[in-house]
Amino acid sequence: MDETGSSVGSRQSGQGLLQAALALPDLATELPVVLKARLFPDSGFEPREDDLGLVSAWIDALREQVENGLADAGAGPEISGKVSRRPFSDRAILTQLMARAVEMRLARNAPAIGMPDPELPEAVQQRLGSEDPDTVEIAMALLIAQCRFLANGRAFHLDLGELSAERTSGLVWRSVSQLQDDGIGEPVALRAAAEKFLAGFDEREGRPHALERFCHWLALPEARQNWSVAHNGPALLLAMLARVSGLGFDACCLLCIEPGLARLAIVARAAGLSGHECLAFLADMAELARLGVHDLPDLAAIEAVGQDEAQQMVARWRNHAASLDDWMDG
Repeated sequence: MDETGSSVGSRQSGQGLLQAALALPDLATELPVVLKARLFPDSGFEPREDDLGLVSAWIDALREQVENGLADAGAGPEISGKVSRRPFSDRAILTQLMARAVEMRLARNAPAIGMPDPELPEAVQQRLGSEDPDTVEIAMALLIAQCRFLANGRAFHLDLGELSAERTSGLVWRSVSQLQDDGIGEPVALRAAAEKFLAGFDEREGRPHALERFCHWLALPEARQNWSVAHNGPALLLAMLARVSGLGFDACCLLCIEPGLARLAIVARAAGLSGHECLAFLADMAELARLGVHDLPDLAAIEAVGQDEAQQMVARWRNHAASLDDWMDG
């Protein structure tokens, strides 16, 4: 094939990648429906059992934390064991929990790509040796947060701090409403306890903030960023992509379980990954997510989508969803 024919072929494959990205269902919209059907029955779809098991266990862990927090804040011992799963049927909560389950899956399989310690990737380890005490402090905070998240995940536990302040507030108030509807506790005491409990919640102490702070402090990704998954670890790499794309960390996590990873490829190209960097990145993420690699886009398809074109597509997604909550509400 001559040079012109090769260019046309690459362009056609690039269009195929763009079309595949557009054709994929929006998991931020679909997943809450699926999870809600499974966790609060009548399901016709089967998600991965390991992810589902984590989400289910985490709901119970969060229920206990909400109950204990309200009781300690003055709601009384009579609410013990009385917060049901109903407050967790919220779309945003279910989607965020699924994103955390995906992240846990990626970390759990990290040894498959040469990462024996996913909580301490080389990119973080290097900053622990910095001469700048602020950089060391920020890196140490991230290391501690990641270690806690992974250790908790292995024990089927999740800290309430993994949720945003807005979602935590909504969860607590829905729990109060559920208790009131069920005739449990005294309404005035419940409302006062909820206000006191939420007043002590600070999302800046959570792991998502530690990831965001690390990226912001070091201005990541850098101009000549090392995009290796093994170097950065999946969590930090996805946090960088979220920062560049503006799609949000949870949305980027969900891109990692879409068939073919077409939209993840577009986000990576928009972030400036070269064709070869993007190909290696997708292969590693498919391995971590335990997806089939046979339907990943090839190098020609990836390189046929330029950075400007990819950025325009990501901008459309971002404008369609100024926040993950808007994206989920369609």
